Amino acid sequence: MKLLLIDQFGTLSCQIQDFLQKQRYAISQASDFAIALTAFKNEFHDMIMIFPSMELSETITFSRTIRSLARGKDVYILKILSSGPEVSLPDMIDNHIDDYLIDTPDDRLLHLRIKMAERHAANKQSHNQTVEALLDNLNFVSTLIDSIPNPVFFNNAQGITIGCNAAFERAVGLQKKDIIGNAMQKGVIGEWLELHPMNNEEMYHIPGIQIFEGDILHTDGSKRNVVYYKADLKDVNDQTRGIVGTFVDITARKKLETDLTNTLESLQLAKEASEAANKAKSEFLANMSHDLRTPLNGIMGYAQILSRHKNLTGDQQKAVRIIHRSSEHLLLLINDILDLSKIEARKMDIKPSYFNFPDFLNGIVEIATIHAQQKDILFRFQQSGNMPEVVYGDEKRIRQILLNLLGNAAKFTEKGEVIFRVIIKDGLIRFEVEDTGVGISEDRIKDIFLPFHQVDNAQRDQEGTGLGLAICTNLVSMMESKLHVKSELFKGSIFWFDISLPEQNHDIQLDSRQTNSIVGYVGDRQKVLIVDDIAQNRFVLKDALLPLGFDVFEAHDGKHAIETAMQCKPDIILMDIVMPIMNGFEATKIIRNNPDLNQTIIIAVSASVSNDAKTKTTQAGCHDFIPKPVNLLDLLMLMKNYLTIQWIYEDDKDTKTDKFDPKHPILYPSEDTLKKLYDLAMIGDAEELQKLSQQLETDYHVFGQTLYELASSLQIIKAKKWIRQFMQS
Repeated sequence: MKLLLIDQFGTLSCQIQDFLQKQRYAISQASDFAIALTAFKNEFHDMIMIFPSMELSETITFSRTIRSLARGKDVYILKILSSGPEVSLPDMIDNHIDDYLIDTPDDRLLHLRIKMAERHAANKQSHNQTVEALLDNLNFVSTLIDSIPNPVFFNNAQGITIGCNAAFERAVGLQKKDIIGNAMQKGVIGEWLELHPMNNEEMYHIPGIQIFEGDILHTDGSKRNVVYYKADLKDVNDQTRGIVGTFVDITARKKLETDLTNTLESLQLAKEASEAANKAKSEFLANMSHDLRTPLNGIMGYAQILSRHKNLTGDQQKAVRIIHRSSEHLLLLINDILDLSKIEARKMDIKPSYFNFPDFLNGIVEIATIHAQQKDILFRFQQSGNMPEVVYGDEKRIRQILLNLLGNAAKFTEKGEVIFRVIIKDGLIRFEVEDTGVGISEDRIKDIFLPFHQVDNAQRDQEGTGLGLAICTNLVSMMESKLHVKSELFKGSIFWFDISLPEQNHDIQLDSRQTNSIVGYVGDRQKVLIVDDIAQNRFVLKDALLPLGFDVFEAHDGKHAIETAMQCKPDIILMDIVMPIMNGFEATKIIRNNPDLNQTIIIAVSASVSNDAKTKTTQAGCHDFIPKPVNLLDLLMLMKNYLTIQWIYEDDKDTKTDKFDPKHPILYPSEDTLKKLYDLAMIGDAEELQKLSQQLETDYHVFGQTLYELASSLQIIKAKKWIRQFMQS
């Protein structure tokens, strides 16, 4: 410890100096304040003793100067007086003098004062270090809080803001000097707090973390959505001293939520509008289908009934077949529209079953030939590979695809030909349709598979629905294949697809006999009640069933059906669905609840063919469903399944297509002629076959007449079989 002794005369300072040196203190001496200042400037001294020879007023001035020179370092100044002080000790302290002694102090007292000075210096140093550390920590915490991106503020228990960070300043548009020391109830923050569900008192007295959501106003007038978090500030006694708070700007999130809500509402409205439009479309399609199927039921029904008559001439039989096939084509167009709606709703499905492949192809060839004859173009049918007899697949959907492709080929071919090929290769069956029509440009090929698309031709635009290829593409895709096309503008097109139709063994028996071979049934006489509000629909079923030996009763609505059923006790009821007064659903439910009629077989017969209608018929209590136009063979097979009867088939006296029997030889032409006929059959040239077979009737009557009838009825596959058996004999 270094000491500076200031004594004008040096008398007292010399007395004390010996003692101080013995205590090993470093000592400097000065005879006036100027010398003392120079010494202090040259070297810092921890303690200064000013002896009585130095004036008090000058001492005070000197002390002030020393304090400024020390620059915060602690210097202990002791004034030695010759008599009592002119000022009190507090006044001396105010004038930067730490303590005083009267007269020359003894060694013990002087040593005590020096020790006090040392302790004071040590305490002051420790205090300074503590303050410095606290300032460092405060600076660290302040920097840390300022670096937080979210606004942070501190309030005391009176609600006065005592601190905040830079983010808080930016959030409210104020500076710290305008924030700190003000209550948050005032100004911008106050307006914000008024929006909170809790008042200021609750904020302070409800313990723990509190979360609020509200708005904060900026000084520029803008409003931001925020979530506010508050926690308590506790002292060492666990008493609440204030709160610390922060808030998160959720304006963007709120806007997103609002936009999302608006979008969802718009989507909901769009969905409801779409559903309403779809419902209206479905109702329109259902009504259209119902209205078209009703008259078509009469046309197709009587075409099937007339085909059973044996007294029709060949031309009449041909006309009936054309009526029937044309009606089927019209039904196909109706189904196209309904199928597109099912595809859009993803309700279309594939229903495979066993079917006779040659008979299936014959039916396709017959319709395609009619289309070709109507356009006065050539139609040829070609096959390659061993054709299976029975295959497993969706006969209805494959027929729909092929008739669409062949119909389009004929429609867009003004001259030339349409070729239908069936090729068996690598376990797959390829169906191919080629035409010499208008063709399609390469840039338009993708468009033709879109719904309602038609070629750019004013005359052709009036024909068809424009749905065929769109439906074909979806159906082929559902069969795990792809519809391909190759086309050249003004030269023609080829459409093809490959599907798997597994060949079935010959143990599977398919009843290929048609309704025209059923003449009656074995079993008790059966009563049939036909219920339909349209008379022509009742007449069709009545005229089909009466010749087979059924007792037929009629009813024109659901109420009449119940009354008639109570009287005649029918074995089976053919129930229409859509009728006035009482519909078929209600009538079926009432019949099911009648103990005298609840075992009666009920088959729904309706032009409403939606899945919903079919489901409702089952729920009402119908055993089965058959759509209009009624396929009589399907109806008769259903009746056989539900009634204890067996059909009686007319003996097939017409042996024209039987295999050649050497016991009863038939005259037939030469091998070259047979080969020529077979080649014509292979290319599907029915017209040329008719001409040659007419010429052969004179010398080979049975052979020629049989071949002519097969060719004129477009049964090309059977014609090939008929020719081939004589080639092999």
